[in-house]
Amino acid sequence: MKKMILLATGIVLSTAGFSQFSLGMQATGNMSTGRLTTSDDISFSKTMRFSPGGGFVAQYDLSDKLAIRSGINYLQNGGVFNYTDNGFIVTKVKVDNKLNYLQLPVNVMYKLPVGKLELYAGVGGYISYGLSGKTKIKKSYTLPDGNHVTEEERDSFKDAEKNGAGFRKVDFGASALAGVKLKNGLFANIGYQFGLTDIASDIDTKYFNRSLQLNVGYLFALK
Repeated sequence: MKKMILLATGIVLSTAGFSQFSLGMQATGNMSTGRLTTSDDISFSKTMRFSPGGGFVAQYDLSDKLAIRSGINYLQNGGVFNYTDNGFIVTKVKVDNKLNYLQLPVNVMYKLPVGKLELYAGVGGYISYGLSGKTKIKKSYTLPDGNHVTEEERDSFKDAEKNGAGFRKVDFGASALAGVKLKNGLFANIGYQFGLTDIASDIDTKYFNRSLQLNVGYLFALK
């Protein structure tokens, strides 16, 4: 996490002397889920999780058409995963993940002025660091003598040996965004993040973050 903050600070300091540099803030609505697979090919149904977030935005305009946008954001990823086995013993499993991250995105954007608006689209990547998280696991079994339910809650980023869920804290991924900015600095964009890191430490499980975002914010030029 310290390396992420130092990198973001370095970006700010290295470009602050240029008139093309802007700073701002944004609010985020994050629709998140994940790709969860297991060694025995269990097929999970998924429900996306909505959560608010936000952070700081930094943008350096390389030219009238190109810019680099970065910043530091707080986001919550995760989702709800359900599985039902209709065998002799009916088994239902529900896994509910809430993963809180501090994230550093970097996107290269193409800008297109249209009247009083500026349209833009970009691609890039991100690195996230897990701050905290909770993983709830609910299992129910239907037996001849009735239903039996077990529930447990684990720290998502704690090692499995310490009764945690065993998720790795560092997550890398690819990203894309598209949006519009007004001349007064107000902007809005949608974005998609595609996790490339398997954050599950269990060798029998793979888990990759996925999220769809709506960002609304304000950018102001330093000069």
